Amino acid sequence: MEFDRFYNSRITFWNVSGSGQYSDDEPKCEEVFCTDADVQPYSGGAAYEEYGIKSEAELRAFFPYSEKVCAGLQCTVGDKVYMTEYVATYDKTWGSVALLRRQHD
Repeated sequence: MEFDRFYNSRITFWNVSGSGQYSDDEPKCEEVFCTDADVQPYSGGAAYEEYGIKSEAELRAFFPYSEKVCAGLQCTVGDKVYMTEYVATYDKTWGSVALLRRQHD
């Protein structure tokens, strides 16, 4: 991949299920995709200008293509947890971009 030299942060996407208000299930976390990424600070205003969406994104991550990554997944970057708000895939050569909103405790 042409831009992988910029991929200097580890990002892991997770599918989290159970533990909802109406669920008696224990929370389940399943790793969906783990890779190195180019993670950059970002803002909701930029998301509206660039992608035409309202977002509270704090980070933008560029990473290799994976058909498994979609909006709604949680992800970790370092020791912080984020919600994936938006994912765009250019193609398998150029990879994908995700907008990430911080999950607060």
